[in-house]
Amino acid sequence: MIIKDKGYNKVSINQFDLLGNNENALSKAFAFTLANEPKALFKFLHYIGIKTRHILDNFKNISIEIEKTKDDGKDGRTDIEIKWENKFHIIIESKIDKNKATKQQRQYLSRFNDNQQNILCLITQERNLIAIKEKNIDIVNIRWIDIINLLNDNNLLNNNIVNDFLKFVTRSYKMNTLREVSVQDLKITIGIKRFKECFVYKSKANYAIPSYFAPYFTNEGVKDYNKTATLEEKIQPGIWYIAKVLCVLTLDVNQIKNEFKSILDNLKKFAEGIEYNKEDLVEKWKRGIKDCEIDMEDADAKSSENENATYYFLSEPIKLKKGLLKSPVDNSKGWIGGKIPIGRDLGFDTIIKKIVESCS
Repeated sequence: MIIKDKGYNKVSINQFDLLGNNENALSKAFAFTLANEPKALFKFLHYIGIKTRHILDNFKNISIEIEKTKDDGKDGRTDIEIKWENKFHIIIESKIDKNKATKQQRQYLSRFNDNQQNILCLITQERNLIAIKEKNIDIVNIRWIDIINLLNDNNLLNNNIVNDFLKFVTRSYKMNTLREVSVQDLKITIGIKRFKECFVYKSKANYAIPSYFAPYFTNEGVKDYNKTATLEEKIQPGIWYIAKVLCVLTLDVNQIKNEFKSILDNLKKFAEGIEYNKEDLVEKWKRGIKDCEIDMEDADAKSSENENATYYFLSEPIKLKKGLLKSPVDNSKGWIGGKIPIGRDLGFDTIIKKIVESCS
């Protein structure tokens, strides 16, 4: 690693680059940032549900510790612990890439006491868990992109450490962008109904986080769906709708059965602040997962009791005036052709260009 290159009068890296670029490095960098900038710490605390006032005396009462192990050596080593004795205790588990904090969701629960607010915060690169409650412990999952957006604040950007952290996390971990428009084939009637009636898309487990979703109604799917559709409901092949993705959850059937209230509570939060009637939207989403707990005939989203499926919870879809069709496979570069693989995404500019071309 070159720290200062020949011909330059400044170092070419920031302090966090010296840590490397693994999960431990990211945890240490984040903890150091929170410990050095009270505004960042209190903003994070408020974000995960700790309502402590941002004053100097409160900041002095808070401890931040990394890589802590219990005296008996059991239950592993935590990434970050934030504590105010007898007021709150936060354990943060950090994951990057497609790594999930499945084991840690239960591993650290014995470390919390009853006489305080307890939070186990799982920070992952791609969201696939939901906030749940375990006795007196809130388990909250957020993404590193949420942390980036949280700290990307004019009131914080004048702090050199915050700036260095944001540069470090976006450059070293490539977490500065989300996928734009996910495009997927819908070829089963139950999948088309779920989208049109419930504003939900379900697929085999994947951990993409698109901003928008655009289903492609296949010839096979259209033929099958139109058999039972009314004249007004009948559809045609192609991309006819685009919807904003408000939430992505990866769940198995047992979670839907056993944690349904927690799932609904989370969905209500994601429905906040949208123009569509919140209660109606959540009710649609509820039907989109509850009515399809074991829809084994759905070949695109077939799942057993313990297998995960990914759900996109969508805003009210916008209908296009003309459908967007696939190109021949040998002429589909930059667009779609043939069977669309899971996780396929397109730039929003590509979609807009196709919409303009279809209307000209």
